[in-house]
Amino acid sequence: MKREENIPTFEHIGWNRVEDASVFCVSNCCITATGVDYIWVAKTKGFNLYLSEFFGKDPEGAKKRYLELALILDRGRDILWPILWTTVAAPLNGILRKKNHSPALTAIIEGEPGSGKSSLAITVGSFLNKNAEDFSQEGNNVFYAFNKAKYLPPALMEHRDINFILDDVKREHVSGQRYNNDTCVDVCIRSVYEQRLVEVFTKVQEPFLGQPVTAGAIITGEEIRTYKSSLERCFYLKVDDLVNDPTSSRALKKLQDNPYILSDFMTYYIMFLCSKLKKGEDYIIELTEAKDKFWEESKEVFYGTSASRLAKTLSSMKLVIKVLADFAHDCGADRSMDMKDFVEKNTKLAVEVMKRTEQRVENEDVVLLNAFQEVLKELSIQIPDDIYWEGTLQVEPYIIRNNQDGIWIPDINRFRGIRTESECPVLICRQDRLETKLISMIIKQVNQRRYSGPLDLKITNTRLRNAGIIYGALRSDSTYNNVIPYPYYIGWEGKVEECNCFCLVYNSRIMKSLVDSLRKQAEQKGIEDYYELPLQRQYDLESCIYGWREFGSSVRKIDEFMKKVKGINEV
Repeated sequence: MKREENIPTFEHIGWNRVEDASVFCVSNCCITATGVDYIWVAKTKGFNLYLSEFFGKDPEGAKKRYLELALILDRGRDILWPILWTTVAAPLNGILRKKNHSPALTAIIEGEPGSGKSSLAITVGSFLNKNAEDFSQEGNNVFYAFNKAKYLPPALMEHRDINFILDDVKREHVSGQRYNNDTCVDVCIRSVYEQRLVEVFTKVQEPFLGQPVTAGAIITGEEIRTYKSSLERCFYLKVDDLVNDPTSSRALKKLQDNPYILSDFMTYYIMFLCSKLKKGEDYIIELTEAKDKFWEESKEVFYGTSASRLAKTLSSMKLVIKVLADFAHDCGADRSMDMKDFVEKNTKLAVEVMKRTEQRVENEDVVLLNAFQEVLKELSIQIPDDIYWEGTLQVEPYIIRNNQDGIWIPDINRFRGIRTESECPVLICRQDRLETKLISMIIKQVNQRRYSGPLDLKITNTRLRNAGIIYGALRSDSTYNNVIPYPYYIGWEGKVEECNCFCLVYNSRIMKSLVDSLRKQAEQKGIEDYYELPLQRQYDLESCIYGWREFGSSVRKIDEFMKKVKGINEV
C-alpha cells in the first residue's frame, strides 16, 4: 500500500503515541486496540511481523490462538512456558517502566552444542520475522556473543519492548574473545534489569550511556560466565535434554512450522494491552499494586545475599502469569481452561525455576536450606500437655515420645521457675531424625529441580550451624558445642534414655510458619494456663517414670546452652 505523505513514521519500534492513544509499532505495521495498521510503521528495519492469512477476520481468533498455543506449550511446559513469559513480559516494560515496576525478565539458556538452545530462543522468545517461507530476516533480531562489544548498545536499544536475543556464548579458550563474550553478557543482563544502558568500558559508547532500554533478553550458550551479581538478575534454564525429549521437541517443531501461532497470539495480546491503556491508568495501577504484592510474597522464598534480586524476578514472573490470566478472561479462553489450575501450575513452575536459579547462583548450602524448609513441614514436634496434675508439675509430657522427632518448650525460664520479662522458647529436635530426613529431602530436591552443581550429602553440625539451622554455643577452646543430651522414650516399654538433640534456631524467617503453628496449637490446648499457677516444688518422684531430678539435669543443660548463645533465642 502506498504511504500518504502526512502519515507519520515512528522513530523506533515498540510503544508509541498517536492522538493520545498507545500503539505498538514494528518496521512493517502498527498494532492498535482495534487491529493491525500497515500504513503506520517504525523506521527500524528488520522487525517484520508475520501474521496468518486470516488474522483479525474471526471474532474468536484471540481465544483460538490462546488455547492452541497453551496446548503446545504444555507439552514441554518446564522449558517452553518460562521462555514465553519473557516474550509476554517485554511489552510490559515500556508501559510500567515509569512506575519502576517493569518485569525486565532475562532468561539464561545453557546447554551443549546442538541441544536446541538457539531454536528455543528464536521460536518461542520472539514473535517477529516469523515467515516460514522466508528466513532471510530471521537473524536480524539476534546478536551473536562473538560480535564486538561496542556493537551491542545500538542493537540492544533497537529492541524496545521485545526480547533481545544474545546467542551462542561459547567456551572460548582465547582470553580476548572470552573477555568480549563476558562483557556482552554482563552489559546485556544489567542493562535489561536496570532498564537503561550501562557502561561497556569504552568511550565509544558514551553517547548511549543512561539511555532507556525496555527490552527483555534471552541469552544462550554452552556455559554463561559473568559476575555473580549479574547472574542474580536472571533466571536459569538447562536444556540439554530438549532435542532428545520427543514431546518437547515435537512442540517446538510445531511452533517452527507454524510461526503465525505465536505471532497471532502476541498481536492479540498487544491489542488487549492497547485497549486497556485506552481506558486510562486503572490497569497500570492494578498491575503495579499486584507487583508490589508479589514482591512481598516472593521475599519469603529465598535466602542469602541474592534474595532481593531473585525475589524481584519471581515477582515479575507472577505478574506475567496474572496478565496472561487477564488476557484469557478478556478473549474468553478462560471459559475453556481451568484458569485457577493454570495460575497455580505456572506459579509453582516459576518458583521451581527460581529455586534452580538460586542454586546456580549461591553455594550448595542453598540446597540444604531448601531441603530444611520442606523437612520442617514433615517434622513431628511434640507439644507438652497435661503438665499439671492436681497442682503438681509433671515430667512425662516433656520427655520426647518414640514417635516424635522433637519437642517444643514454650519458655524454659518459666519451666525452671525463673520469672523474666522475655520468653525463651526452645525447639529441640533429635539429631538422628533430622539428619536422616535432610539427606532424603536433599536427594529428592536435587532430582526434582535438576540441580547440577556440587553436592555434599554429609550433614555435619558445623554445616547446619553455618546455614543458620541450629544453635551452637561457643566454647572456651573456640569450637562450638551443638549437641545436647535430652531424654526420650525407647520403644513402647516405657524405658527412658538420653539421645543427642539440637536446638533449632527459633526466630529465623524459615522457622516462622512452624513456630506460628506450634503457638496456635499450644493456645488451643490451654498450655499457657500453667503460667498463672504457682510453681510447685513438691513433685511426686515415684509417679514419674523419669524423675524430676534426672529431667531437671537435662533442662539445666539446655538452659546453660541457651545462655552461651547469648540470648539469641529470646523473642
